Amino acid sequence: TTLARNSNDQGLYATTNATVWMTNTILVSHTVGIEVDGTSSAALYRTLWGGSGIWGNGTDTVGAGVSHSSDWDLEPGFATPDDGDYHLVALSEARDRGFDAGVADDIDGDPRPHCGGVDLGADEVSCCARLNGSPPLYTTVQSAVDASDSVADVVQVTGHCRGVETRDTFEQVAYVTKTLTIRGGYSPDFATWDPQTYPTTLDAVGQSRVMYLKGYSGARISPTLEALRITNGAPDSSGGGIYVTYADVTISDCYIYGNAATHSTINSGGGLFLSFSDATLNRNVIADNTAAYRGGGLYLSGSDAVFNGNTISGNALTYVNSQGGGLFLNYSDTTFANTIIADNRARSEGSGVYSFGSFPSFVHTTVAHNYGGDGSGIYITQSSNNYVTVPLTNTIVASQTVGILVALYNTATLEATLWGTGDWANGSNWGGGGAVLVGSISITGNPGFVDSSVGGYRIGPTSDGIDQGVTTAVTTDIDGRPRLGAPDLGAAEFLHCAYLPLILRSY
Repeated sequence: TTLARNSNDQGLYATTNATVWMTNTILVSHTVGIEVDGTSSAALYRTLWGGSGIWGNGTDTVGAGVSHSSDWDLEPGFATPDDGDYHLVALSEARDRGFDAGVADDIDGDPRPHCGGVDLGADEVSCCARLNGSPPLYTTVQSAVDASDSVADVVQVTGHCRGVETRDTFEQVAYVTKTLTIRGGYSPDFATWDPQTYPTTLDAVGQSRVMYLKGYSGARISPTLEALRITNGAPDSSGGGIYVTYADVTISDCYIYGNAATHSTINSGGGLFLSFSDATLNRNVIADNTAAYRGGGLYLSGSDAVFNGNTISGNALTYVNSQGGGLFLNYSDTTFANTIIADNRARSEGSGVYSFGSFPSFVHTTVAHNYGGDGSGIYITQSSNNYVTVPLTNTIVASQTVGILVALYNTATLEATLWGTGDWANGSNWGGGGAVLVGSISITGNPGFVDSSVGGYRIGPTSDGIDQGVTTAVTTDIDGRPRLGAPDLGAAEFLHCAYLPLILRSY
């Protein structure tokens, strides 16, 4: 049981011939932890009382009938108690201090014990890691990263890892300065790898960022992140979820959500900040992150990246003079394939994408319902007089104030484009003083989205983009389905089904 911060006197009061047994208890932050009257008794075994700081009780026990043994006067290490979250962080002092009382799971249904001994209180810490499939078990991701000594090492992680650690003056769940792989999605006993059934979450609980990947200009690193949920990062600087510098990183099948880089008006990259780092991003969802200045979802500066099968949705900027609600490209020649950029919000320019001094290319991209500021789905501009040309092929552009806005002297070349109509119409399909060169396939029609309310933006049988694309080197869609014959426009192929009659032979 966890008893914490209940107001007005006792955490527990026993009266009128009551008999109370308490085992593996966190009993903290009360005027009196437990009080019994003269007719009652209480026996406590293995109790954490809260220490001398804000979690200490004024008095732990009152009454001659209270007995207790195997105590710890330490802080509990709750995640975000001010928000009502009394889960334990990975480094909680309540971890592994309990007695096996026969309770097989915790308040969330997670197994008890997990990765070591029984924890005190209602929550069992589910986070642990190992290297390359072998013991020992590590209680935090950081401790496993610290133990790695080979570029071939795989840090395998299970559970929900809450709380940050300090390395090199920086606070984060994991600080990486070497080449290795960090992979989530393992069962509690590590016997099964199944990210859908066993999601692994790295959670900074609003204390700082989630991950810092740090190389140097003369010593770049090449880490890989796989099947991780990255959330609740909130550092004082940029890169709320992940900050990458001088690292050629590969990020695959990750969900980067609910992070913020809003501490000051110059913070950028709510979900992911890439600085002088080449990156490969495969099948990630980068959603519902916020930044103050640039790149609500992602900020790429001096970084060339390859995107395939990613969704960038629901990200936002908070500062009034801010660009790139979904992502901001700063001198970044990035290739986008099978990418959905939707429902992002800016306060100034580039509601979906703001491209500055960059030469990106877009193939099979869906850009839809980005809003705020100038309402442009994609905003293209130059650095100084270095004008740019940006190609877009097999694209759906729908439901923006301006679909594509190209600044003076710059160029966008479009081949095979579906512009939305009706409820999905753009206010203007394109604008700005630059050149928009539209190819022979330019359709104003119904995109036929079947699940836009949940950010999916897959197309259905009514889509006017079916079989309207030109052949490219992209042979599969965002979900890995093959693109056969004339491909569909946008990130997703419509799944054609043929139903054949059943013929039975009569005897």
